Amino acid sequence: MLENESLWLAFEAVPRSRRTMVAHALRRSPIMSLTVAFIGLLVLSAILAPVVSPYDPLEFHRQDRLLAPSTTYPLGTDQTGRDQLSRLIYGARVSLYVGVGAAAVSMLLGTALGLASGYWGGPIEMIVQRFGDALMSLPAILVALVVVALAGPSLNNVLLILALIATPSVSRLARAATLQIVGMQYVTAAESGGASPLRLIGKHILPNIVGPLIVYSSSLVGTMILAESALSFLGLGVPPPTPTWGNMLSSDSQGFFEVAPWLMLAPGLAITATVLAFNMLGDEISDALDPKVRRGRR
Repeated sequence: MLENESLWLAFEAVPRSRRTMVAHALRRSPIMSLTVAFIGLLVLSAILAPVVSPYDPLEFHRQDRLLAPSTTYPLGTDQTGRDQLSRLIYGARVSLYVGVGAAAVSMLLGTALGLASGYWGGPIEMIVQRFGDALMSLPAILVALVVVALAGPSLNNVLLILALIATPSVSRLARAATLQIVGMQYVTAAESGGASPLRLIGKHILPNIVGPLIVYSSSLVGTMILAESALSFLGLGVPPPTPTWGNMLSSDSQGFFEVAPWLMLAPGLAITATVLAFNMLGDEISDALDPKVRRGRR
């Protein structure tokens, strides 16, 4: 009984220690601090878009078409005279909404499916994993193009479709982590003590697999932002006139890139920097949770 109690106390300390390690990494790593600052600034500008945007992103200025960056228009104007900076700020709203929303939905679905298939196995595991294999065997962008073309391009449709495509990979990760934890001594002890399956999953398994899931979710946000931009670039993402980073690079603007290169530089750099920031954040969190890396840094 004393051994079971000590194992339980050790388990309870795991989530808090992981949070502490990540907090220490944030304070000690300049790269992580800069990454978090950039993402925070991006989120803040998206939330305060009506306040910080100098112009209405849909407002036409016919007399100011294709103007180069200046003090009046810091990032220039497009072929209809719309301010690029304002469109870039409002486009961050769409990119973050789709990126974070699709990643969150896929993490919830994938984690639930992975926990169920890893813990119970049997027919549940076979159905979940075979469906995931079938979906992952198809090119993701092709699946997205077909489904969006059938369902219609809209903000929520794009979010749900991207979440569906990402769910199998999350499910596999959650299943693999669950299989490692199920055989641990404290899980066996709790199970022999009469703990229900839901209590075992909620109190013993789930808190110990959140580490790799958090790391993966961070890079998944960047992947979803890039996928949304690709769909919008192809005309199957969020429909105009809603400004997104992808449709700022769409075919309507491509014919003006040679005479107005700022039309592609601003959204292109925004997509690159945001995807890179989320990927770096995932890498830094992974290093913070890796004991070998922590020992090497000390």
